[in-house]
Order: sequence, then structure tokens, then C-alpha cells
Amino acid sequence: MATMLSLILLASTSPIEVEFRPRTGLFFDAAGVSLSQGSFIQYYKPGWSRGYYSTNWNDQTVTKTANGSKVTFKSSDGRVDGTVTIEKTPNGFTADYNLAWNGNEAANVEVSFAHLWAPAFEAGKVLVDGRETRRPSVRLPIGNDPKIRFFGGEGTTFQFDAPFATLQAKVIGATAYVFDGRGYTGDFAQNRELFWFGLSDVPTSPGKPAKFQVEWTFTPKKVVSAPDIKNIATKATSLPSAKAPRTTTLPMVPQPKEHRTLTGDGYRWMDFRLVRLTQQWAAPLAFLHSRFDLSTYAPKNTGAWTWSKADQMLPAGGYTLRVEGGKLSVIGQDDEGMRNGMMRAVGLTTVKNGELIIPPVEIRDWPSNGWRGLHMFVGPKAPEFQGRMTDRLLTPLMFNQVVLQCERTAWDSTPGTSVGLTMSKPDLARLFAQYRSSGIEPTPLIQSFGHMEWLFQNNKNLDIALNPKVPYAIDPRNPKSRTLLSKIWSEAVALLNPKILHFGLDEVDMRGMPDDDQLVTDLWNLHVPWLGELAKSHGKEMMIWGDQMLAPGEAPDAALGDAKAHAAARRSVLPKGTWIADWHYINNANPAIYKSLELFKNAGMKPVATSWNRPENIKGFFKAAESQGGAVLQSTWAGYESTEQNMLRESSQFVAYLLAGEYAWSGRSELARDLPYQPSALFQRLMYAEPSPLKARAGAALSWSPSGTKLVIGDYEFAKQAPISLYDPLTAIGVKQPKSIALSTPGLKSNSLVAAISVRSPLDELAEVATVVVKFADGKTKLFPVRYGQHVRVARENRSPMVSAASEGISAVLCDFSEIESRPVEVKMVGKVFTAGVQLHGITAF
Repeated sequence: MATMLSLILLASTSPIEVEFRPRTGLFFDAAGVSLSQGSFIQYYKPGWSRGYYSTNWNDQTVTKTANGSKVTFKSSDGRVDGTVTIEKTPNGFTADYNLAWNGNEAANVEVSFAHLWAPAFEAGKVLVDGRETRRPSVRLPIGNDPKIRFFGGEGTTFQFDAPFATLQAKVIGATAYVFDGRGYTGDFAQNRELFWFGLSDVPTSPGKPAKFQVEWTFTPKKVVSAPDIKNIATKATSLPSAKAPRTTTLPMVPQPKEHRTLTGDGYRWMDFRLVRLTQQWAAPLAFLHSRFDLSTYAPKNTGAWTWSKADQMLPAGGYTLRVEGGKLSVIGQDDEGMRNGMMRAVGLTTVKNGELIIPPVEIRDWPSNGWRGLHMFVGPKAPEFQGRMTDRLLTPLMFNQVVLQCERTAWDSTPGTSVGLTMSKPDLARLFAQYRSSGIEPTPLIQSFGHMEWLFQNNKNLDIALNPKVPYAIDPRNPKSRTLLSKIWSEAVALLNPKILHFGLDEVDMRGMPDDDQLVTDLWNLHVPWLGELAKSHGKEMMIWGDQMLAPGEAPDAALGDAKAHAAARRSVLPKGTWIADWHYINNANPAIYKSLELFKNAGMKPVATSWNRPENIKGFFKAAESQGGAVLQSTWAGYESTEQNMLRESSQFVAYLLAGEYAWSGRSELARDLPYQPSALFQRLMYAEPSPLKARAGAALSWSPSGTKLVIGDYEFAKQAPISLYDPLTAIGVKQPKSIALSTPGLKSNSLVAAISVRSPLDELAEVATVVVKFADGKTKLFPVRYGQHVRVARENRSPMVSAASEGISAVLCDFSEIESRPVEVKMVGKVFTAGVQLHGITAF
């Protein structure tokens, strides 16, 4: 296994700090500015018809040398063999590339020398071979064509000029180019602001490696020193509505099929604590508690409410809801429909004069796709994390299925394979029970051919590996493989009692297997019928991924079944009625391109349109599913463990849940960018907004230089102040900016405060831009990290932070210290990543 070692070159003679990180590439910074945020090297078949190797998906070894570091990498099949040698220089460093190919097929390489952080150079210019190109300050529309985004043409000498410094790169042995990754839809650039610098389509063959060198030089223009901490006196002024009740309804998500607004009286919720409710109300009540603080709810007048089941000639899950004359009526087509109608009633609820009100409305609604699921991993923290998500997000979005990839469980039959992210069997059973109590049916996914790294963890079970040197797939020809899989699945069925068994089977030949299509087909045709019999022996249905049964041309992507004859042969051995999780992630909203759904349906299978986090992929693929069985699945690939931290780091994958719920149910026609709500802002409100008070809560605004303007962000109100800017090397040329600020809070009595904070430049997700430090009269302090993407985000990204409410780029960052009895005497904000450009606009305490 590659040594996970990185080297930082810290030389007094060099202004640049360099680090090569395995799987993410080259990072370097200077003068406090992160200049490069990764890179990659890729080998591929000319024409991009097939990829052979990527440093993004494989490990590299980084070793220290006398004057720098050496990066080495090899593919498991021996075809790829490369090095990158980094040497420091007085004004920067050099990087030498030697990229060998030992395969029989033709191969090209693409190399990104650096993903340059665009905000560092936006106020400057880019020169190619001495010629100035278009200005970096000009931003292009969103698109997938890199050529229109080029800064000039190809060249060998590049200069990136900025107010604080000049960065130069000289390419020796090849020509390169720069294109603007801001708004580019390629995977590496999504939601990042980068300039891609590198080259592509460079041929390499046995005995003729691709060789070139890049000389990097950094010249600072001015050294900026920041002043010491400022002490700022504040005045506490009363705010009657520091935190206000939520008086607006949620957007109707998913959009109902039929609805009309009525006149007259709405429905006033009764005090439900006084009545005995049925199981159908468990999920709606959990959602109601997440939306409102019900601890003091005691309505004076309440309306009549009824809920029941009846055949209304609607699809399963459908319902009708009517609010009129002070009455609420929910009629479900079935139990699921009754629950969905109740969820809708909660979503329509708002606050008026301290009471919970549903405005008068009539809705008749049903799902466009009957089987609506999410795919997620598990882990020790999954029951709590996914439980919160279920209450606040999944049931309101009316999902009714979940596929839980749970092979990393401490099975009795796989001793010695546990690692830190392994889940216990009791916790997995608890997680399955949680979902069922909320009306969501869970399906276990345990990889049972390829992607078996979990089974070979800690060098266990190598005797059944197809290639023990690259332990990735089991060998179906080995009888011990079947014996062990039978034991694992017997445990899972006894513990979980699922309706469907998902055996995985995607990308089975990705690692450690000879490049032999016939061998893959032979092993598949031996193993898959046996898995079908295994499912049948337990009285369960079977599900697998679909990529290995599709040839190029039979689907828009993820057609990994080699030639059509092989793909057809593999489909032919499937038991009729097998569920096929047919995954395709191309960002295309045209339903017609997803023709593999019909292919699987015609073969007697149950296709499940499986999307990822690309909005147009979700819309188009789910629309295609409506006529091919009505089953959809939103996949999640945010690490192998389900945690809140992974959600915050991979935010786009989880905001996509909201889009998946919308399109799966409503089938609405708009593209995601044209929806009447911002998905990320709604995700934040559903998942993280504090329960709304039923009456306004008074508080105090801390004033240091009031603008006379009221600022409202989410439920919070601020007296807007003239903003205080922390030091930012991108803007501090000749301008004095503090690296931290301290505000006194004399006489303040509160147990929480909310800071209105903005940033000028985007950073990587979860980068800590600043820390709010609250000091108390007894000498204690409490720290509140402020992280990019979690609490703050630049307005031009047009998406909300995950946790904090935001308005026009200013976030309301909550700091709760209710467990501390002493009163606060000082609030300090300390900068962490100074290029973020942090600004403080106001503080409200309550």
C-alpha cells in the first residue's frame, strides 16, 4: 500500500511552500495566499473512450529528497509507471514529470500542473508567452466547453499577475494552456473557483514516456503587516423581535399535482398532547417539533380534524387534504398516503398570534414515481445522524425507500475485519427499525463480488480474493467464497428481515483483474445465478447495480459491460424480476437519453433510475423512470461512512436529496435553476433551522457604528452596523486591517448570540475562516468555529450555507452558551484563513 506521506518544503530561500497530497495533487501557497489547490494526472485511450488511470482515484508515494520530494505511482496492472520530482529553487520550485506507459493499447496523458485559486488573480491579469489575455475579472456563463474558457492559446511561458504578487510558470518540453474553471461543469471544478493550468492529449508508449518540466517562480510585490487587536466599545440596544416567529409557510415541496387556495378560516391546531395519536402521526409530529417550539403551546380555539383511508382512485401514496371553515381533513389512499397528507399539513403550517395555523387550501396529490429511494452508507454515527435527517428532510420529502450500504458491519462471520467506521449489529438493527417507524422501507446493500475491500480489511480472507496482491474482488470459482457470503447474508436477513437483498456488483473488474472481457463474463455468469438462488432461498427479492450489463451505446454513460455480446450474456442469467439499480450520472435533463431503463424492463427486470448530485441528471432520469416502472434512487458517495461531517464536506450531494424528492414525487418540468425556491436555502431551513418560537423573543443588539438599517436573516433581526473587516492579503495593500477584533459587552445578560458575518472570497468546504470567542465574567471562554460552506458562503455562489441562514451573502451564525451561568463580557472574532475576507455586520444577543 502506498505510503501516505506528504512533504512541505520550508526553505528560507524560497517564498513558496509546496505540498503534494496523495489523491489530490499539488498544493502551494505564498504570502499567506493559497495559490494551487490540487492537480491530477490521467492516462486514457485516445478520444477519451476509456480511462486507464487517474491520480485522483489511486494512491501515490511521496518521499523526501535532498532538495525537495519525489512522487511515484504505479497502476495495479503495471501499465502505468510515473514520477513527479519536485526541487526547490531560490524563488520557487521546479516539477519534473516522467510518465511512462507499458500497455499494448495506445494511451494519452492529461496533466493539470495546478488548479490555481482564481480569487487570488481576479484583480490582475494573465499573460501567455508575454501576451495579455482576457481579464480574469470577467466571468463566463455556466457551461461544459473548456475551449471558450481559454486564456489565450497554448504557450510555454505563463504569468499570473495580481496586486500582491506575480506568479510565473515556464513549461519545458511541451506546450500548455490555462482555462477558466469558474462555472465549468466538469467534476473537478464544480462549486470551486479555479483556473486549470496544464496540458492534454500527450501521447506515451512503451519506451517513450511523456517528459516535461514546469519552473514556478513567485515574486511578491509588497509585504503587508496587520495592526494589533482593536478594542471596540459597544452599546446594547433593545430588540423586541430579536428572534421572530416563522410567519411564512414553507414552499410546497414536493409540488402537489392539484391544489387551490380557498377563502375563509384556516385550521387552528389543537393541543395534540391531549390526544392519543396513531402510528401514522409519528413522522408528521417529529416534523412539527422540528419546525416549531411547542413547549408552551396552549391554543384557545381549535378546529376539528379528521384523518382516514379510502379508495380515491389514486396511485399508492396519494392523498387528499382540505382545510376550510376551521376544519382539517386528510384522506389517504393507503397508510402511506395518509402519512403523506399529514406531512403536507405540517409543511403548510405557520404561526399567527401565537397559534399554529394552516391556511385554507384544497390539495389532491399523488407521486409520479411509486418507489422513491435514497442510497446511503452507514457507520457508528448513522442512527443519530440519519434519524435527524429522516425527521426533518426525508419524510417531509415523501421518500419511502432507503438502500443502506452496510457491508462494513461487525458481522459474526467476518471476525477481524472491523475498523473505525464499522457499525455494530445492534445499531444497524436500530437504524432499520427507525426507518420503518417513519414509513421508509430499508434495503441492505452488501457488496458480494467486486468492491470487496471491506472483506479483505486487515489482510483477512485473502484466500478467496481473485487477486490477493490487489484484494478487490472475490473469486466466485472458490467454494469458500460462497460459504462465506451465505453466512454473511444469513446474518443480515435474520437481523434485518428485509424485503430486497442488494448484492452490489458494480465495477467488478475495476482493480486487480486481467483485462479480459470474457473472463469477466464467465465469472459473472457463474456467480449471479447463484446469488439469485441465495435470495430465493431466503424468500427475498434481488437487486444489483446495472453497469456491467450495458455496452457502450446502450446508455449515455456507466456502460461498463464491454461489447454488446458480453452485456447481453450477463443480462441473460439474471432471474426475472430482479431490481436493477441502473446508475447514470450524466448531467442531462433529456429523458430520451436514458434508454437503458427500457432495455432492462423489456428483459423482464425492474429498473430503478439511479442518479447522483447533478441537477439535470436527476430531473431527466427521474422523468424517464415514470414510464418504465416508476422507481428512482438517489445515490450518495460522500465517503464510506454516514456522518454529519461528511455531509457538510460534500454538501452538494445532500442538497441533491431535496431535488430528488421534488422530481421523484412531482415530476415538475422546471430545471433546478428555474425552481421558485433555492434548494440549498430550503435544505438549510429544513435540516438546521432552530424551532420557531410562537411569540417574538426580545434581545439586544450590540452597536458600535450603527447604520440605522434593520437586517433580517432567517428568524433573526440585527441592528446593522458599519462592517468591520478582518485582514485579507488580497485587499490589504496599503490598507490597515486587524487580524482579530474584540468587542466589550458590558451589562449584557444572554445565553446565546448571533453574529452577522460575510466573506469576500470562496474557500474549500469546512475551511475555518474565523473563530468567535466569547469571554465570560468568571474568566471562562467558549470558542465557536466559523467554517466556509457550513456557516458562511459568498453571495455569488447562489447557494446557502448548510447550517446558518443567509441573506444576500450575510449569514446569521448562532453561538449558544446556555450551559454557562456566567454573563458574557467580551466577544472576539479571530481570523483563521485571511484570504476569506471576513466581515462582521452586527451581533444580536438573546
